[in-house]
Amino acid sequence: MTFKLAHLSDLHFFTRLKPQLFLDKRLLGFANLMLRRKNRHDSAVLLKLMKDLGRRNPDHIAVTGDLVNLGLEGEFLEIMQEFERHGLLPEKTSIIPGNHDRYVKSAVGSLEGIFSQWFAPGTGPESYPYVEEFDDIVLVGLSSALPRSIFRSAGFVGAKQLEKLRGILSSDSFQDRPAVVLCHHPPFRYSSALKHAEAGLDDYASLQAVCGLHPDCIVLHGHKHEYVFNEYSARNRGSAFVSIGVPSASMKSPDENRQAAYHLYEFEKGRAVSASRYRVDPYSMEIVCENLPCPWPA
Repeated sequence: MTFKLAHLSDLHFFTRLKPQLFLDKRLLGFANLMLRRKNRHDSAVLLKLMKDLGRRNPDHIAVTGDLVNLGLEGEFLEIMQEFERHGLLPEKTSIIPGNHDRYVKSAVGSLEGIFSQWFAPGTGPESYPYVEEFDDIVLVGLSSALPRSIFRSAGFVGAKQLEKLRGILSSDSFQDRPAVVLCHHPPFRYSSALKHAEAGLDDYASLQAVCGLHPDCIVLHGHKHEYVFNEYSARNRGSAFVSIGVPSASMKSPDENRQAAYHLYEFEKGRAVSASRYRVDPYSMEIVCENLPCPWPA
């Protein structure tokens, strides 16, 4: 029997905001949203994609953060309504936070509080990583998101989460199924040192080392707003694994690898058998389906 897992990220749902309500980092974020991001992220594109995702009705959906832009309660409430309207229901959807969901210190915990039905009872900002078991995969949700200073969106997993992840991935009870690790930030170093300091994952090397403990591990991430596929060689007697980044679910771009999309993976008998991308062509507003490389290296 086939198990279908969809991956969606960086929704950046746009809603009407009142800038007089905030006088902190959000004010600059609001200016950036109105002057730049609003022209690149389109809620109509996002809703088109969510409608198609709901129509395909996968077995489970993974959302790797940045549901909103400024981490405001009103933003979370509106996108939650869209989740319910398009079938991203609590019993079939897993969520982790992105840096925009934790835009400032006061926003930490808002995602888990407002979307409480989507999380296990008692889940809070310190509850990661969480584990969800299915017949065909083990899903592990990390949090790499934390409030940063102005102009920084870099992530950090931290020793506490990494130690828990180590125990999960090295557990004998999880060795017979692929381990799908959700992390908002990509588990690699950006090519530019300046860009990495601004937006990368500070402890990416430590995350790579832990993910290599599982014989079939895949890291699904967002944050870069583009399709990215990376293979990692076995290190220190560990296993090879891959990471796959999905574009922003609301992005308009002439570059097909950056156009709004979700990915759909199919598993059979504990192995990934196919991967597809469903993207929105911003010119025709039609859904285009394309095959992707199989998630695990041969």
